Amino acid sequence: MTHFISCDWGTSSFRLRLVETTSLSVIASITSSQGIAITHGNWQLQQDISRIDYFNNYILFQLQLLQEQSTVLLQNLTIVISGMISSALGMMELPYKRIPFLITAAELPVHSVEATEKMPHRLMIISGICSADDVMRGEETIVAGCMEDACIDRLFILPGTHSKHVTVKGASIVDIATYMTGELFSLLVSKSVLAGSVEVNEDIIAGNFFHMGLHNAGNTSLLHTIFQVRTNTLLKGISKQDNYAFLSGLLIGEELVQLAGETRQIALVSSGRLMELYKKALSVLLPGRAVHDIDASNALVKAHAAIFLHYQ
Repeated sequence: MTHFISCDWGTSSFRLRLVETTSLSVIASITSSQGIAITHGNWQLQQDISRIDYFNNYILFQLQLLQEQSTVLLQNLTIVISGMISSALGMMELPYKRIPFLITAAELPVHSVEATEKMPHRLMIISGICSADDVMRGEETIVAGCMEDACIDRLFILPGTHSKHVTVKGASIVDIATYMTGELFSLLVSKSVLAGSVEVNEDIIAGNFFHMGLHNAGNTSLLHTIFQVRTNTLLKGISKQDNYAFLSGLLIGEELVQLAGETRQIALVSSGRLMELYKKALSVLLPGRAVHDIDASNALVKAHAAIFLHYQ
């Protein structure tokens, strides 16, 4: 086959891409905010459909939308899926693979589901990996797509709802660390006592308050420092948008401040706004350190293609 379909189904988002296997060109793509969490919740409200069928139906609906963007026929194309699809909330729960192991297409944990009448596409579901005390699903696939310099020891930072720091030595993942940075930020700005003291700021790094948050990180207990978001408004007259930037810097700084003195090469794997925020944060907290930027979407497509070709 000259084409396959790449699917990234995370906790809060869903993405499909039609990919040409030789050039890795993305011919068409769609994105939905219906991640695994919402899909699982919607399925639980149904009474007459199995979990697998419900998830398959959503994929098939999105495939119809993808087909509208391309003249390439999607019929019978293999779908390579990574992310939370293999979690307890996903289509089927698959076991984690324990680190360390060589991070190659052959070694990543892949579960193949052959095409059926209901789902006329072969599904190649990439399961997650674990250490003794941490887990991840999806990020391991992205890291696999970043492995041009496999012989170099490197720390990969993948920002997100649950940011991941992945340590690679040679061609093996040897450690995982999860930081609930994005989820904690979302909860604080929407459901905590701080919600009334912040307002969405689309240009967080434009002023000084993101930097102030970064520099305050690690100085005292985070449980104490985050309350400054409220007192900034009550006692100092700081605007809600500036407070939003301050809190963002404070939490990202709390995640990254531990890297002071880090000697390994650092790769920041992201895109868009998160790439911008973390790149700025690393330049402030680790001045003079070179950070290698890698586009997460490109890395994911590259890994999916390698898996597709390996098992084809």
